[in-house]
Amino acid sequence: MIKPLVRMISFCLMILCLGGLPRGLMAVYAQGPDDGGEPIVVVPAGRLSLTFEQWGYGIRQLNRKMEDLYYFIRLPGNFQILPTGNYLDLTTNHLPAMPNKPSVLKVIMNGRPLHAFSLTESNAVSNTVRINLPADVLQPGSNSIKISLDTSATCEDPGAIVDVFIDPTSTISFGYQQNPYPVDLSLYPFPFTETSLLQVPVTLVLPDHPASDDLTAAATIGIGLGQASQGTVALTAVRAGDMGPEIRLNHHLIVVGRPDDNALLSNLVLPLPIDETRLEAGQGVLEEIVSPWNKFRVILIVSGLDNEAVLKASHALNRQTHFLGMRGQVAVVTQVRTVPQPAVSRLPGITLESLGYEDQVFYGAQSQDYTYVFALPLGWQVQTLPFFVCRFSHAEILDPDASVIDIALNDVPIGSTLLNEDNTNEGELIAILPRHLLRTGRNRLQVGIEMNLPAGLRDKCRDLGDEQLWAVVSKGSEIFLPYNTVDLAPDLSLIPYPFSQSTGLDQTLFVLPDQPSPQVINDLVRLAGLLGSTGHVEHISVRVAYASEVDPEAWKDCHLILLGRPTENTLLRAANAYLPQPFVADSDVLEPLAIDDAAFLPDPERDAGLLEIIASPWNEKYSLLAITGTTDEGVQMAVQALLDPPNSLKGNLAVVEPALLPGEANQISTYAVDTRPPATVSDTAITNDTAAETDLIVLAERWWK
Repeated sequence: MIKPLVRMISFCLMILCLGGLPRGLMAVYAQGPDDGGEPIVVVPAGRLSLTFEQWGYGIRQLNRKMEDLYYFIRLPGNFQILPTGNYLDLTTNHLPAMPNKPSVLKVIMNGRPLHAFSLTESNAVSNTVRINLPADVLQPGSNSIKISLDTSATCEDPGAIVDVFIDPTSTISFGYQQNPYPVDLSLYPFPFTETSLLQVPVTLVLPDHPASDDLTAAATIGIGLGQASQGTVALTAVRAGDMGPEIRLNHHLIVVGRPDDNALLSNLVLPLPIDETRLEAGQGVLEEIVSPWNKFRVILIVSGLDNEAVLKASHALNRQTHFLGMRGQVAVVTQVRTVPQPAVSRLPGITLESLGYEDQVFYGAQSQDYTYVFALPLGWQVQTLPFFVCRFSHAEILDPDASVIDIALNDVPIGSTLLNEDNTNEGELIAILPRHLLRTGRNRLQVGIEMNLPAGLRDKCRDLGDEQLWAVVSKGSEIFLPYNTVDLAPDLSLIPYPFSQSTGLDQTLFVLPDQPSPQVINDLVRLAGLLGSTGHVEHISVRVAYASEVDPEAWKDCHLILLGRPTENTLLRAANAYLPQPFVADSDVLEPLAIDDAAFLPDPERDAGLLEIIASPWNEKYSLLAITGTTDEGVQMAVQALLDPPNSLKGNLAVVEPALLPGEANQISTYAVDTRPPATVSDTAITNDTAAETDLIVLAERWWK
């Protein structure tokens, strides 16, 4: 009872410090940046004093090797910062107490210098400096605080030996007033994906008896928000009749469905009434309004006169439109074009320019580098020897024995050459890209340059910014990386692959029980957000159907995600015999299998969630994921393991149960295993890192061009 009492007292003190609440408005609770801390109470207007620790930063250190630190302060987009009375209390320590050279700490906010002070014996221990924040320096949205250490370093002297520690109790204090968010569809997905001090939840409100098209629209919206926020959006779903006052007051809402089906629409005053006098069949409607229950929250309506219109409106939210696109409070969607499947790039000689890079110019005698990023998909296999052709030019005045260009792949050196008269104008450095250094996902090519004048003309300090010393890495440089992609065996460690990899409206089908519980509907939307969270595919979307609606032919042409217990989901029963851990026919009881060294008779009353992934029994080109369990509680644990996966999640089968030991992560325990026999790797699938002799001859002929 002590901790709840302390929280109540703390809340009351906060309210007193804030001057109380205006009549008729409740305090809005929102979790601050430090997920382990107490909730931050934000009233319509007042003052917030938040420590660096509450913004998510612990103790941090500066020295002559680490001269700059950045703190990012993200404020809600509806905040108006008051012009006076704002400050930063910066608490620091440093040692030694008296640095051996003059040292100064500088504070810059949003590019504007605010304060500087010398490090001396008098401020070595727990020194707090109050830095007043001028009007307009702190803004809604993202703000950066840069703290820099000047140790009197020169080109030949590394500077003072001193360590400065920024205490996490340092506090930024500001007065504010909340205003209504702008309601303008051109800003979508803002404010629903806003990341700030306030983590405002987003709730999709569905009809009390949602049709599969309503669920498809909700999942499509969810996957788009998951992609736009990279999985940070706090997304839930509820039926209109189940929505309580807390959700109505504190959440942004997205209302999905036709007016005849979704009762919440009758309680909203819309700029465009959704009726036959204003709209035609098949026309989707998107409308954005300020919530009538909380003027600091926004409601988005995704509707139309029929199910086709609702689907059309939901898909339009995930499309990039520029020609007379969405703007203002209302958009009527007349057509959503079919998205063609994009050609898959195999990178057979792709230029840096095509990756979005321009010519990179280097000046001066200091060592410099630039990083180019390219990506490889899951399941890639190189076909021939990969290499990088770096094309460059440089000033003739350089010392050919003390000027060099070098290349690294993912921080490992792979090639270098001197900058001399032979490569002044059309230099080429060809570097083999070793197979073992290439990675799935982001790869970094780092080009480094060091230039010096001849010894008799050299002055290290003067030459640092001398523009007589220059080099250019051409945007016409090319990466030669021909590869094939192979379908990887379904594996729980790869989720959301392959369910969110391809463009189109029919790549993945969620199949729900015919009578889904409110929790299952909520799970659907949260899982859709998960699928979008790591996707980089345009126009991403999914389909949803009730088990009894699924045409057997549809099983063959898409990935399947089956949600619920076998007794509720008929399609899950149809796939039961193919699962690594099947259920007893027509029941939620597991068949006894010897997964481990011993098999036990399953307890029919034991809560267990299961995640099972296999190649689809109806088309091995696609995958099937079963999110199931022996009880409803078990299904929920399986969903939880997907949304917040433990490191142990892998293979084709995972069993999720309540944690037995206190303090276990997520309060669940997950055991994962691969029940499939070890894969046999054919000789043709093995990639040899050793270059073919003919390839090396060709490269040798071009190496010193």
